[in-house]
Amino acid sequence: PSLLVRGACITRLRLPAALFRAYNGQLDDAVKQTAKIAFCQLVGIDSKLSEAELEALLSEHSEAITLIAQHCPYSSLRSRLLDQLSPIEQAEAIAGVTYAETRFHVAEQLQQLEALEIARRELKGKDKKSEKLIRSKLEHHRSEQKLKDAVEQAAQVLCEKMQFIAQHPEWRSEFKGKYELYLQRWCELEPSPNDAISSQFESATQSAQLKVNDQIQHEDAEQSQVQICDNLEHYCRALAPLNLVELADERLSINAVLGEALTIWLTNSELVSPNALLAEKFLKAQKALSSLSDLIQSTSQLEVDLPRLKIALSALKWHKKYSDLAALAEASSLYEGLALAGKKHAKHHKDNLDSLHKRINRLLGTSNKGDVKKAKQELAATGKTATSYTGQERKALDERLQMASEIVSKMNDWQNFAIEPKLIQLCLSMEKLVNSKTHPDKLSQQISELQSGWKKLGHTDMSDQHWQRFNAAADLAYTPCASFFEQRRATQKDNLARREPLIAQMKSILDQTDWDASPDYKKVELRLRYITNEWRKINNVERKAGQNQWDRLSAIRDQVYQQLDIVYEQNIEQKNQLISQVNKLSEGVIQDNAGDKLKLLQSRWQQIGITRRKQDQQAWQLFRQAGDNLFEKVKASRRQKRALEDQQVQAYKSVVNDIHSLAKTATDLADADKQFELLSLAYAELPKLPSSLPEKLLERLESDFLRAGEAYYKAHDRIIQSSHDRIIDKLGDKADLCSQLELAFINADTSLINDLEAKIASIEINDKVLDKQFSIRLSAASTLDKSEANRSRTLLCIYLEILLDIASPAQDKTLRMQIQLERMKNTGLGHTTIEQGKVLAKAQIDWLCLAGADPELQVTLDQRFRALMNFSTN
Repeated sequence: PSLLVRGACITRLRLPAALFRAYNGQLDDAVKQTAKIAFCQLVGIDSKLSEAELEALLSEHSEAITLIAQHCPYSSLRSRLLDQLSPIEQAEAIAGVTYAETRFHVAEQLQQLEALEIARRELKGKDKKSEKLIRSKLEHHRSEQKLKDAVEQAAQVLCEKMQFIAQHPEWRSEFKGKYELYLQRWCELEPSPNDAISSQFESATQSAQLKVNDQIQHEDAEQSQVQICDNLEHYCRALAPLNLVELADERLSINAVLGEALTIWLTNSELVSPNALLAEKFLKAQKALSSLSDLIQSTSQLEVDLPRLKIALSALKWHKKYSDLAALAEASSLYEGLALAGKKHAKHHKDNLDSLHKRINRLLGTSNKGDVKKAKQELAATGKTATSYTGQERKALDERLQMASEIVSKMNDWQNFAIEPKLIQLCLSMEKLVNSKTHPDKLSQQISELQSGWKKLGHTDMSDQHWQRFNAAADLAYTPCASFFEQRRATQKDNLARREPLIAQMKSILDQTDWDASPDYKKVELRLRYITNEWRKINNVERKAGQNQWDRLSAIRDQVYQQLDIVYEQNIEQKNQLISQVNKLSEGVIQDNAGDKLKLLQSRWQQIGITRRKQDQQAWQLFRQAGDNLFEKVKASRRQKRALEDQQVQAYKSVVNDIHSLAKTATDLADADKQFELLSLAYAELPKLPSSLPEKLLERLESDFLRAGEAYYKAHDRIIQSSHDRIIDKLGDKADLCSQLELAFINADTSLINDLEAKIASIEINDKVLDKQFSIRLSAASTLDKSEANRSRTLLCIYLEILLDIASPAQDKTLRMQIQLERMKNTGLGHTTIEQGKVLAKAQIDWLCLAGADPELQVTLDQRFRALMNFSTN
């Protein structure tokens, strides 16, 4: 049978399996295409086949999976079948899928670069939404590849630089910093470089590390030498203001510092020889401390050896740059004092001897009115002092003392005569106080005053005679006082007894508190305070016994405070450490977590136990001041960081805004593409945003960039479409003028022809292909035989009517049948809806560039063509 008959037979088939076998088994392309179209219509949107029937068809003809996936009306079946295809097969089939949502599903599934490229070519101009998604994925692939290439290039450069350090025959001072910088930059590379370059870099890094370690050891030794010298000089400056007593406590420390410094110095000298200036610096400090130690030893003995002190002073090697040594002046003063003391001792001996002679002179000059008892005591004391002298000095003193003894004896006789009336009067006064009603306190005071008066008269032989009378009267007068004071003593004794439990309580605090088990120290302090307050309330006690009690309590309390002092010192030390930590945080680089660290330190401060109140108040002032300083720096750091982050974010936003502005204002395609490429490159080269920024902000910035890119692609399409529309408009204007020109040639209107040709030539089309295509019509404008033009324009209308499935006029049905048969032979039947767009666009250009038909026919064909174009648009 003929091709036409076979095609007609195929179109009448309603069995999908038979249609597919006809399509799959035919060798003739036209028949095969007809069978394909009929099969797609049968399983397509208007298909009466159920999903189960389609699956049964697939089980019999698995090769039909692509066609069924493209056209079947069941969304779940379409998605399932398409998912079974390979990415390449999905990409090749996407353009033939009838349903936009399924095309978008396929576009979402595709990830391979090759498949995405195929899908983009297939979908170009057919499905903007799916094409946009594929284009964004392709851009993402290109961006990742570009990033990977940049990382590989940067890795290669870092590897070469690290190899330069590893292979360089000599060490340079900048190599250490470069090594650390290259290593840091390598760690920052994302994504990781390939294994080959990583292996090269690791090998170079190991070699460079050995050199760096050697240099670090060398530098550490040099730094240690410098540090030793600085420490010794600093130690000397610290010792300079100390006095001899304070230096005596530091002597062992000085020797220890010297020994340790010398050991480290010798060890480092084996690694690297110190330079001459540094060695001299060390030697000066060593001599200064060594000679200072000798000076301290010469002054720390109980009896200072004057010659040894003189030698130590002359041997002292103290450099002026350590500040003036305060102990030098003190030692010099001590030496001068000892030298002067020797001279003073001789003078003191002479002065004492002269003073003794003067005392004897006073005894020799004593009159009869003097105090006999005092004179006797002075004579005895002078005689005792004279025993310390020897030789001629003692002989002279004894002679004069004998003379003084005779004078004092005569004075005693005279005093006995003169003092007796006064003694009798004191006896009478004391006897008057017997049975007195005066208050015991005042009475005892009066008795005491009379007894003092008796003592003032001094001791004589006469006072011994009246003493019994005076003393008996005093005992009788004191009898009421004795009862009163006995009662007072009972009260004082009772108060002493009341104080004893307080001592026992203090003792229990000391003995029963488990000091090693971290007791409640605040409770201990409260008990101590209670005992002290109660003790002060019981104040009427006998002085000596009360003092003994107080000494006992104080001794126990001191032992308790010795235990508390350990805690006080530990706690105040902990608080001082917290102050140091806060100061260290404040002095260093302010980190992001500095505020949290400060809160932690404040919490630790609250957890520290008791301290001495005054120390605690001073420490709290320092801690609060340090905390305020740190907090201010944290706030400043946060403001600075926030400003930097805002600046970085603004840089990203600025590029996005520039892209949006470009999308709104771009008119020239080449210039716009160049600017867009530069902006995209600028965006890619922006520094990486800090990870501390909110994730939503980072996502929004990335989303804004993608939207800006989409806006530019829309503008890009708009520019292209606008340019194309302008060209079509100009082509339409030239076609209208050419139609008038063709009519002018028919009418042989020469002036109009010249005018129209000039107007046509003045309209320039910036498309060489279209300009060349239109020039063919222009060259045929003078042809009066329109038969070929009539046929060409009629055929174009018939082709569009076949494409749009619209009936042709009756006079063209035969011609249409011939065209369809010819088409079956050459190109097959049918076109998809997406293919129609290309054909219609080309048909519009061809219509404008075809030679004009006969005027009357041209009008009819123009109306027919416009109707077809309007139909396709609607």
